[in-house]
This record gives sequence, structure tokens and C-alpha cells, in this order.
Amino acid sequence: IAVTGNNPPNPWKPEDAIVATSLLLKDLGAAGGSYTAERKAALKYYAGGNWDKAKNAFYGNQVMAHATEIQKSIDYLQESQ
Repeated sequence: IAVTGNNPPNPWKPEDAIVATSLLLKDLGAAGGSYTAERKAALKYYAGGNWDKAKNAFYGNQVMAHATEIQKSIDYLQESQ
């Protein structure tokens, strides 16, 4: 509530859903900020206690590939200012 001001929070509102997902990923370890920490958090989000199973690695790899592409766009925009 304090973050978005919506009371009650609505999971169908993008602002509430994004905040909730962000907080969950932080709790899952993404706040560590490293590639490994963020990948592990994504895997825990996807597979829970099975995050370290090889069959689930594709998800963490895909998430981090998207994150890398988004970061490239951010870097490009910052360089062109």
C-alpha cells in the first residue's frame, strides 16, 4: 500500500503487480545485484525449491539474456545524452 498507494493492492493493475514481483525477487536474492544472484532469484521465482535442477536452467538463462539486452539499450540511451 505504501509503495503504490492502492488499498487494497490489485494484482491486475500493472503498478501493483510490478511492485509485488520486484519485492519478491528482492526477497529471493536479486538484491545481491550480481548476474549470479539475479539469475538464481529468477530461477527461484520460476521453480521454487527446484531452482537448481538442470531442467530449469533455460528459464534463468532466458531471463538474464533479456536483462542483458535491456541493459544494452539503457547504456546506449545514457551514452547518447
